[in-house]
Amino acid sequence: VYFAGYGAPGLLAMPNYPSDNIFGDDLNAAILRMAKGQAPNTFGRMLLLVDAPHAGSMFDSLMDMEAPAMAITATDRSHVNYGIHCDDNRFTLGSPCIADAFTYSLVEVMRTIDLPTATLDEMFGYMHDHHWAL
Repeated sequence: VYFAGYGAPGLLAMPNYPSDNIFGDDLNAAILRMAKGQAPNTFGRMLLLVDAPHAGSMFDSLMDMEAPAMAITATDRSHVNYGIHCDDNRFTLGSPCIADAFTYSLVEVMRTIDLPTATLDEMFGYMHDHHWAL
């Protein structure tokens, strides 16, 4: 599952802000219900890739769950994400950028490594080693 958008501590903002926000506790509870087969949609394993400010705060309790789910986020709970290939190369707040560094790194991973055989550790390691903002 991939999400790119705006976030704040404990939430991901949806287009109908604020009525459709996704809150971390609600998301973690839904993941656990799906993993246990207690929801209409279930899964065997799940990978969440989240490119949003403070994205790490969404999954504070995911590590404690007994769910076959993993999240890789652009940021930890207290930082924002950064743009890449920006118009003025100074990364000035508000300058137009082509992408966020995390999403750009994901695209580069998909172009560079053999996805069918790569592990998540290899994918994350490549992103971490090759892109300055991670």
